[in-house]
Amino acid sequence: MGLGGATTFLDGYNIVELPVYPASQLIDKSFNEANIHKKTGANIIGLRKEGKLFLKVDDKEIIKENTVLLANRHNGTVKVN
Repeated sequence: MGLGGATTFLDGYNIVELPVYPASQLIDKSFNEANIHKKTGANIIGLRKEGKLFLKVDDKEIIKENTVLLANRHNGTVKVN
């Protein structure tokens, strides 16, 4: 079963938008510190912040409130806690 709202493309790859809400434990952590792939199985392939789309994400980038993460995973679901 896939994550609701995911878009499937290219033979089993899914893209899903994951908003970073004000109470998120991700806020003020770098992508490296957040370790999202290890915890969820998702690859962060881009983000939207301040109305702009970024398709290259630096591991040192600090995650801020109201950022929307673009994540994908092949043939599986993204685990969201």
